[in-house]
Amino acid sequence: KKMNDESAEAAFPPILQFFQSLPVACLILRENGTIQEINLAAQALLKIENGRIPPNQPFSHFLPEANHAPFAALLQETAVSPTPASQQMQIRSHTGQLRWVELAVAPLPQQPGHCLTLTDIDSSKKAQLEAEPIKQLLYKSADAIIVTDAAYNIRSWNKGAEATYGWTAEEAIGKSFPALVPTTYPAPNPRDAVLQTFRQ
Repeated sequence: KKMNDESAEAAFPPILQFFQSLPVACLILRENGTIQEINLAAQALLKIENGRIPPNQPFSHFLPEANHAPFAALLQETAVSPTPASQQMQIRSHTGQLRWVELAVAPLPQQPGHCLTLTDIDSSKKAQLEAEPIKQLLYKSADAIIVTDAAYNIRSWNKGAEATYGWTAEEAIGKSFPALVPTTYPAPNPRDAVLQTFRQ
């Protein structure tokens, strides 16, 4: 696979072969943010044929303009700290398609530059964005709307619930609903009673 730095490929073929085989989209960036190496998974995600990218291509070429500054801030953050940094943002493929990814940057060990990984979260992020208006509508509803998991631990608590029971969402979320709001059920087993109600 064509690399930008042929000398590096010649010096470290086993490492580069391992890099190419990684299932995670991964790029090695120089200190100035230009692409030095790109693996097969990243090529597929960015829709780059045969790894052909211009020499010294900045990775920001694959970002919408609005994401240039946040990406530069991530590079700057990892340049002064050994701690990896990540952010959700959209990338633009070589063919112009936008996709949501979890973009993580870490400094290279013992040399200038950055390791960049891209995790495709496009489907889940779009679903989250599509659900957000409904979530906000339910949250602002005057009716008490509460969501729990199978163990009756509260996962969502809207404005109506705050007004009805007096607990804020911050106070209620994560708590056990039966403990927070003692309830008398018409059957000995509260789960059976709730399920019976739904069946009816």
